[in-house]
Amino acid sequence: MYTQEFQPPKTDKPVYKKAWFWLLTTFGAFGAFIVFVLAVGALVGPPNDTNHAEQHAPTETAESPAASDVPREWESALKRADVLASRDYSKEGTYRTLMSAYDFPADAAQYAVDSVEADWKANALNKAQDLQNRDYSHKQIGRILSSAYDFTEEEADYALANLEP
Repeated sequence: MYTQEFQPPKTDKPVYKKAWFWLLTTFGAFGAFIVFVLAVGALVGPPNDTNHAEQHAPTETAESPAASDVPREWESALKRADVLASRDYSKEGTYRTLMSAYDFPADAAQYAVDSVEADWKANALNKAQDLQNRDYSHKQIGRILSSAYDFTEEEADYALANLEP
């Protein structure tokens, strides 16, 4: 009846014995390792080479001893305040963020906002422009600057006066 000989079905090798499986696994593991290294690098930040900084530090001036009288925690608060001010925070917003998000004591936070070199009116204007680009009305922008972003009335008025119509 059957003209063909009976042949048992071919049994393939298990997946883990095939070359393509190991090739994909190797590339996948390598890719995961690269993603992990990049993620850890982004969280940790660039390395601080203190030896290199000490070798190239400028010589001490008459102002250096006064700067050393500032507690380390206050210096850290000042550095953080500088970052926040560069992100268009208000003075009050910077103060609150230093105390709540970064747990600096009130005196360190106050020192930082008083000492940071920031143009609070320019920060208010930048926030106002951002809000204007998101189609908020001038009245809404004024309220948001004063309430949500903690800009003073003077800073909010400056921002509104200098917005493009």
